[in-house]
Amino acid sequence: MAIQIDVFGSYICRDVMRYVKPGSYTLNRCIGGVPISTLFEKQLVLNANTLEKCSVSQYDKRMMLIQVSRNAPVLLKKSNSSVLFIDLASECMKRIVFDDEEKTTIAYPGGMESDLPSIFGDMGVPYKTVSPLDLDLKQMEKKYKQFAQSIIQSPNNPDGYKEENIIVIEAYYADRYLKNRDAALHGYDPKHRIKEMNEMLHNLYLMLYKNMPNCQIIKLPPTLYSTENHIRGFGPLFYTEDIYRYVADCIEVLCGISKKNSLDNLYNEACLRNNLDTRVMRLRYYFGNIAAMKNEIEDLHEQVNSLKKEIALLKKNRG
Repeated sequence: MAIQIDVFGSYICRDVMRYVKPGSYTLNRCIGGVPISTLFEKQLVLNANTLEKCSVSQYDKRMMLIQVSRNAPVLLKKSNSSVLFIDLASECMKRIVFDDEEKTTIAYPGGMESDLPSIFGDMGVPYKTVSPLDLDLKQMEKKYKQFAQSIIQSPNNPDGYKEENIIVIEAYYADRYLKNRDAALHGYDPKHRIKEMNEMLHNLYLMLYKNMPNCQIIKLPPTLYSTENHIRGFGPLFYTEDIYRYVADCIEVLCGISKKNSLDNLYNEACLRNNLDTRVMRLRYYFGNIAAMKNEIEDLHEQVNSLKKEIALLKKNRG
């Protein structure tokens, strides 16, 4: 019988589901792009017709409506699933902060920047766009506590999930990516502020674990990288396929579907594999540079020999 699951997180949780064994799970609810830090705020009503004209996907539009309704935990608990998958990478989304008494916030997907004035301009309240790095961690901690209380099963919350059935994928930004051109590792543009984002995510995961200490945790290898060939495009939260396969294996172990290895051994194996792959890619880049330098040296030799011939010819003509 298939295990009933819900997903609450970023693209990472959703992408993992493409790598699990078919028929092992039934995905009941999938809520993404709704950061925990945007919950438990004032509800907003958006113009559905204006939102429909946005250039983002229909899924992103639905998630925006769920976000401003502030009822994501309620929707999750209505699904009657036994397992909940979470990651916190949606916290990396940019925000709108309204200049109202509550300082109401909304996170928005990257493709929505040009649509912000039409969606939010007629609400009668000035707003500004901010980085998630500018948010108040103390305020976020309060919301994480509220989220845990609203989602974990208890005598006062019988429809919640058992804490041990909440699986957290501890996802971070990859700081490097593989280029198709040379199959070598390259760093991301500094505008992504990867180090600062990962520090923020680390603090948020600690907040989450503090409020649900008995949840299950899947740690990703510290050596993360992405490629230019991800189905969703190119970015630091779109990993290589081996990462998704590793997480899918961990989920099977945690859900009792597989007994092929322990969670710790799967993690150590993933780290080993990534370290070996990284070493190979660095060597490939190193030797590729040597080959390129050799070609440049040969070109320079040809240029020098050509100049020598021209100089000899000039001397002969002058003589």
